[in-house]
Amino acid sequence: MDHSEPGVDVDVVVSPVSPAINKSASSRVALPVKLGIVKARSICDKTDVFTDYMDLITITETWLNIGERDNKVIKDLTPADYKFVHLPRKSRRGGGVGLVYR
Repeated sequence: MDHSEPGVDVDVVVSPVSPAINKSASSRVALPVKLGIVKARSICDKTDVFTDYMDLITITETWLNIGERDNKVIKDLTPADYKFVHLPRKSRRGGGVGLVYR
């Protein structure tokens, strides 16, 4: 499933299967987890691209910094009941990675 917008690449990666809670070796319970990867090339102008159809979204090239302006971007980017963590590039402009998750 591709949910691409101009300037943003979004791909659904995998829906893993986890061991059953009853720990029986012969039975497994499918836990559908919707994962996505986004190469944003600046997330600042693309906050409307993200909706709550994913459980976990990794973002590369966020171009975020630590500051008042980017705090607003993070708030706009993060749907209700989700969290966002990121690591900006320290040495120069651009780069950075983020993770949006339930």
